[in-house]
Amino acid sequence: DHGVGRNVHDAPSSSRTLDVLSAELTLTKQASPSTGVTAGQRVEYILGYANTGTAAVSEVVLSDPLADELTYIPESCSDNCIVTDSGTVEWSPGTLTPGETGTVSFAATVGEDLAETTLVNTATITSIETKPLQTQNTVPILIPGLTLSKSSSNTEVISGNNLTFGITVQNTGDTPLMAIKVEDVLDPNLNFISCTNNCQRQGQEVTWSLASLASGATVELEVVARANTNFAGTITNQTTGTTSETEAESNVVEVQVTQPVEPAAPLPRTGGQNILLTLLSAGVIGSGLYALRRRNKLRYEAGLR
Repeated sequence: DHGVGRNVHDAPSSSRTLDVLSAELTLTKQASPSTGVTAGQRVEYILGYANTGTAAVSEVVLSDPLADELTYIPESCSDNCIVTDSGTVEWSPGTLTPGETGTVSFAATVGEDLAETTLVNTATITSIETKPLQTQNTVPILIPGLTLSKSSSNTEVISGNNLTFGITVQNTGDTPLMAIKVEDVLDPNLNFISCTNNCQRQGQEVTWSLASLASGATVELEVVARANTNFAGTITNQTTGTTSETEAESNVVEVQVTQPVEPAAPLPRTGGQNILLTLLSAGVIGSGLYALRRRNKLRYEAGLR
């Protein structure tokens, strides 16, 4: 009886909520310095990873293939990394529980032959439960540059006169230059007179020491010297600039030195010239006497006494 007329839908019911677990990883990458690197400089990469999901992830591996411009610095990586023969730095954190994080790092040296303007490096994180995730870091490559130009106040000078040599030092690169040394070697036939900008002089060598030179900045230097009075020919003046970041830069100017032209001395009279003058004088005098006698004779014949 108890079951007669009862609707089966009227029976008591119960509900249950199932939590869906998700596996999710994140990966970040930073470089130090981040504003730019130069050839031969050390750069450090820091990778941060985290399990931001609600499920544990297993067999986690981080890998960072080095860019062509980088050379790994031995024993610079953290947390028991390995470096493959192909130049990839790898870490194996294993299993990450939800919310677990970690940081790893390594260092590399920037190569000398830089064909690109940016240094691009990509890292990847993988696990059994997630798809591979990549992150990329880009650092500008700063190319240092030094130019040195030289001029002379004259291309030709008379011995005993002064010459002024102008030197222009310019930072044409992307990064400041440090510890710049400029050396000017005077020709042996030049005598030092003066120089500017706190120069130092030893014998025929004039030097300047500049602590730094900002990108795009220019410095003007000057040295004055006198050409030897007893010299005629070509003098050579060479200037060289060096820094810790660039190769040496040199420039040379040449100046022609001539002797002053002496005024022409009067020609001495020779014996022949004296005879000629005597004859000429005699001719003039003889002509005058002849004319005087001729006139007296005509006056006599005319009866004029």
